[in-house]
Amino acid sequence: MNGILFVGDPHGEFGPILKRAEAMLPDAIVLLGDQTPDRPLADVLGRWAERTWYILGNHDSDQEQYLVRHLDSMPDRNLNARVRPVAGVGIAGLGGVFRSQVWYPPGPPKWTGRAELVRYTKPALRFRSGPALQHWTSIFPEDVQALASLHADVLVTHEAPSTHRYGFEVLDDLAWDMGVRFVVHGHHHEPCYEAELLGGIHVVGLGKGEMMEWRQG
Repeated sequence: MNGILFVGDPHGEFGPILKRAEAMLPDAIVLLGDQTPDRPLADVLGRWAERTWYILGNHDSDQEQYLVRHLDSMPDRNLNARVRPVAGVGIAGLGGVFRSQVWYPPGPPKWTGRAELVRYTKPALRFRSGPALQHWTSIFPEDVQALASLHADVLVTHEAPSTHRYGFEVLDDLAWDMGVRFVVHGHHHEPCYEAELLGGIHVVGLGKGEMMEWRQG
């Protein structure tokens, strides 16, 4: 097994990722959000698209085309709110960020799910019959609830758990509920750090464009 390549916020810079992939030959690549691709994601990744999974970051809804280049190109590779077997490892994903218009823990949510928000969103502001563009990358309580009842080995998030000074304890709770051994996140554009949650759950935060090779064991 050659392992999994986790990648922090590419922000459109895929050359280093592809170069690293050709050297490492990973079994899978997992992108931690803020891809902001300038072409359909599958085209950008080329032969590595069939081995790549992703979650969305807050900047992936800055422009409609960023979102379209994920959803129309590789819709089945979005890990958000589900668990998938990736190179023999159960990986769960929670994309997006907490926003006060939806839910900003530890405060109570304003909306529990997307369908509820959509009903109160003017049709002209909806994107593809869903919420407004920005809220395609907002975290809803229904996402966390969907994951909490599942089991995974690894949880990938865009937001950070409480190991980061701007992190959220609700993600600690989610990791414990799911029984994961490892959490990896992006978003903060700071140098890579490692920490542990209670229960020995290992956490790694990856900065902008940072990559980490991970092997189970």
